[in-house]
Amino acid sequence: MSSKTLKLESVVSQLSGVGPTLMKGLTKLGIGSVRDLLENYPRRWEDYSKTVKIANLTPGLVTIKAKVEKILFKRTFRKRLTIVEAILSDESGTTKAVWFNQPYIVGTLKEGENYFFAGKFEFKNNNLSLQSPTFEESLGLAKSGKIIPIYNENSLINSRLISKLVNQVIDLANHMSDDLPNVISQKNRLMNLD
Repeated sequence: MSSKTLKLESVVSQLSGVGPTLMKGLTKLGIGSVRDLLENYPRRWEDYSKTVKIANLTPGLVTIKAKVEKILFKRTFRKRLTIVEAILSDESGTTKAVWFNQPYIVGTLKEGENYFFAGKFEFKNNNLSLQSPTFEESLGLAKSGKIIPIYNENSLINSRLISKLVNQVIDLANHMSDDLPNVISQKNRLMNLD
């Protein structure tokens, strides 16, 4: 459906690509209308334009561009945990990325492909590794210096899908009324809501 026929009050199930499963994921996040979708602000942003070589990684928040060499899936029955590990490499070395209780990562990442990974590089379980990093395909990102919004997610919907939905209706933000008086916005040099 075209954003010209949508309104802020339209239900998100009218958006392209929203089926029953995705709708269930949006509902879990409290998103039922286009307005809810636009007011579901990112919790942080990942800057994929500033990368570090694997050999130069130090503990803290980092972004790397790396190839997925191998993906491993483990299940621990004692704690009912699933663990996905990926061995990542660039021309300077290799490192590991680890995700807990996110088994869908196995079907999302492809061995032999390059991605941007952003997350916390830290010492855990006797290893330095990237802990639950977000990732984007590297195709075209290096040139654009893309900054990616990271939203609250659940097992049915991720930030990439939310971004695609927001892109369908972003022009409707112009129709949102700002409850903050102009005097306060101007005095504090605040941007308009839209």
